[in-house]
Amino acid sequence: MTAFCRPMALVAVLTAGFVGVAHAQDATSALPSLGPRFAPVCIEPTVSVPGYAEQVAANTQRLDPVLYERLSATGLQKTAADPKLGDVRTFNGFDYLSNSVRSVSAKLMALGPLSYLWVEQSELDNGHVTQADVDGMFGALEVQAPATAKDPTKSVLALDQQYFGNPPNKDGDGKLDVLIYDIKDGWTPGNGFVAGLFFSGDQYSKAQYSLSNERDLIYIDTYPSITSPGRHSTSVVLQTLAHEYQHLIHFNYDRNETTFINEALSEYAEGICGYALREPNDYLTKPNL
Repeated sequence: MTAFCRPMALVAVLTAGFVGVAHAQDATSALPSLGPRFAPVCIEPTVSVPGYAEQVAANTQRLDPVLYERLSATGLQKTAADPKLGDVRTFNGFDYLSNSVRSVSAKLMALGPLSYLWVEQSELDNGHVTQADVDGMFGALEVQAPATAKDPTKSVLALDQQYFGNPPNKDGDGKLDVLIYDIKDGWTPGNGFVAGLFFSGDQYSKAQYSLSNERDLIYIDTYPSITSPGRHSTSVVLQTLAHEYQHLIHFNYDRNETTFINEALSEYAEGICGYALREPNDYLTKPNL
C-alpha cells in the first residue's frame, strides 16, 4: 500500500487523520472514552497516528474478507450520467467502533449545484432521518446560512469557500458528497459521540488506498447526532457540516497542517457560518491533554 505523506483527515467533532505506514493491528482496544455527557468529542489524538488508515484496512479485511475484497474492487467513479434523486449507491463507511469500514447503501435525497446528500437507506427506513431533515441540511449548505452568519445572504458552502478557498475536485464533478449514516461508535445515552468526519483516504485512488471512495466526501452521523431517545434535531449536524467542509478545503492547500491549527480554523468556520462556538471549559479543566 502506498504511504500517505501525512494527509490530514480531520473532523468537526471527530478529527481523524490517516497517515503513514505501520504494521496493521486491531486498534479497538486503544479507543478512548467518548466522554460522560451528551456531546460531540474530538478523538484526533487516537486516530491521527501514523499507520491508522492501514489499520482500518487490515481490520476490515480481518473482520470480513469477502466484504473487503468487494469494497476494494469497486469505487464510486464518475459515470456517464449524473446521479438522480432516488438513486442508490454503495459507499465505504468508516466505523469507529471496530476501526474498520462497512458497506453503506445510501439514497440520494437532495442535490444542487454544489452538493449531493446521500442518506443510509436503513436510517430512512427506521425514521432516524426524514426528508425534512435533509431539506434543512441542504438549505443551509446551498441556499442560506443562519441569520447569525457573517453574511446570512450566503450559504454555508459559499461562506466556507469565501473565507478558506476552493475544495478539491477529486472525482471531477465539482460537487461535495455528504454521506449521512450511522457512524458506529458505541454510543450510550448520556455519553459523547462521533458527529462526523473528513477522511483524507477518499482523496487518493484505490491503487493508493484500497478502501477509498475516490470522492470529495464528508461523513455525517445520524444516531445520536440527529435522532436519540427523546430527541430529534439537526442542530449538531448543521455546525458539523460547516466544520468538516473547512477540513476538506484545507486538504486542498496543506496536507501537512498542524492539527490544532486545522481544528481551530474549522471551529472558526462554525462561527462564520452562524453556529455557536463551543465553550472552552474542557480545555481549561485539563489544558495539558
